This record gives sequence, structure tokens and C-alpha cells, in this order.
Amino acid sequence: MTNSSRPPADLPSADDSGYIHIDDAAAAQLVEAGLAFDADDSVVLHAEHTSLKTSLDDLQKLGVDSVEAHGQGDGEHDVMIDLGLDLDDVGDDINDDLESLLSGFDDEGNDGDGESLFAEKDNSSLDIGELDVSSIDDSIADELRLLGIDEIVGEDDAGNSITRDLDDQ
Repeated sequence: MTNSSRPPADLPSADDSGYIHIDDAAAAQLVEAGLAFDADDSVVLHAEHTSLKTSLDDLQKLGVDSVEAHGQGDGEHDVMIDLGLDLDDVGDDINDDLESLLSGFDDEGNDGDGESLFAEKDNSSLDIGELDVSSIDDSIADELRLLGIDEIVGEDDAGNSITRDLDDQ
């Protein structure tokens, strides 16, 4: 675990299999404290709710390797995650900002283990707020799909809510 100040004493540690397990609330607190896991840590975030408190940007900064959604039953779960970029700071081309954010992940999340950041069995949606989903390049959409994101939710030019299904790429 790294940060610029002294880390709290009750930081999560790896289990016998080498994985560090945290929940969404703990992840949000760690991000707020400016902490990040080391690159060689294997970090699993357990999401109990459909909307994550941590954004995609936060997951990248924190060093989370995978997100496991939990809820009723063992089937698929819906997970909504915010982009995590200040929309006032997004430039004329959202693709540049997304490419910069995605560069912090390798093709399979943060750890290169061949697993996506989000589980294949779950329906993972990326909420880009008021941004137009049609303005996202296909190559960026493909990178999001490799992370396990199934759809992008945003708005069209008229301000209507619109969803772009990445499984249809």
C-alpha cells in the first residue's frame, strides 16, 4: 500500500491465496485518504449494491484488479459505475480523457491475469453523465468492453438518456 502519508494500521492484508478483499465503502475511504495498493497486490472489490461508490477512475488509482458483484442469488448482477472524471474538465474530445484513464489498466484489468475488471456474468454499465455516448470511438468502446463493461449510459445531443450496448460491437 502506498501513499504520501502514514497509512492507517487497519489496512486490509492478503488472505492465504494472496488476494486482498475490500468492499466498496472501504475502497471509497482508501481513495479519500489518498492510498493505493502496490502494483503487485491482487485486489478484489466486493460490491453489495448496484451502484458503486468508487468510480472507474478511483478503481484505476486504487489498483483494484477485479470487481465481484454480490446480491440476491448466484446469478448475474447489475453494476453501475461512474466515469469519475470531472465533466467540467473533460476536453472537446472525451476519447482523449477516456484513453488516458484506460491507460492505467492493462487489457484485463490491473493485474494482467486474463480476467476482466468486471465479471462476465454481471451486467456492468459505465455512466458518463451528460456526455454523448455516440461520441466515443469504437476503439475506446472495445477497451471498455475488455474491462468487462457491457454498456455505456449517457445522453444524446438532445439531452435524452441513451445506452450504447458494447456487446454488439
